[in-house]
Amino acid sequence: MQRITSISEGDLFDVAGTRLVERQAAASLPAHALMRRAGLSVARLAMARWPHARTIPLHANEDPDAPRS
Repeated sequence: MQRITSISEGDLFDVAGTRLVERQAAASLPAHALMRRAGLSVARLAMARWPHARTIPLHANEDPDAPRS
C-alpha cells in the first residue's frame, strides 16, 4: 500500500475508473449520499488540520458534467 501525503502526486483512478466506482457506489446508496460523505470527510480533515481556525476558505467549482436542476 502506498502512503498518500500532502505532497503525493498521482491519480488514484482515471476518469473512467472514477465514474465506474461512483456509479457502483451510488447504486446502493440514497440520493446524494456520496456528496454528503465527501463533504463530511473534507470538513473532518479541515478540523483536524486546523483545529483552532474560526474560518477556512473554500475554493470549489461546479462540475460541468453535472445535470442542471
